[in-house]
Amino acid sequence: MKFKSKKGIVHGLLYWGSVLITAGIAYYSGALWVWIIPALLAFFFGWIWFGTYYVLEDKELVVKYGPASERIPYHLIPRVAPCHNMKSSAALSLDRLEVKHGGGLMPTSYISPKDQQKFVEELKIRSPQAKFTKKAKGEKDKPHGTLNNKL
Repeated sequence: MKFKSKKGIVHGLLYWGSVLITAGIAYYSGALWVWIIPALLAFFFGWIWFGTYYVLEDKELVVKYGPASERIPYHLIPRVAPCHNMKSSAALSLDRLEVKHGGGLMPTSYISPKDQQKFVEELKIRSPQAKFTKKAKGEKDKPHGTLNNKL
């Protein structure tokens, strides 16, 4: 089952704002070769923006983030919680889920499925040993969190 990433305004401003700023610099520089930088940024950020999604397969969660991907076996997931941090991740919104899994170089993944409630329901079926909490460790209560009253 495939879930698109929720896209937040903060991430949109950071990604596309940087493209516009570098395009402005290229325009005012007058040099044609300088346009390579905003073109590469637009390509890379576009790949991430339109190529971020999450797939619940039979045995693992697949996180696709533009050119990068991560596979998380369900049996390695001990905890899932909503959070609102700014850590670098495969989440295009601050309204995200913290998925602890203890595998690989990064033992925690942050994702932002557009339909978090449906995603969590499906993940609970595939990862019954996982604890689904109302907030991530160290996070203060967020009155606007989408999952705080649904877990």
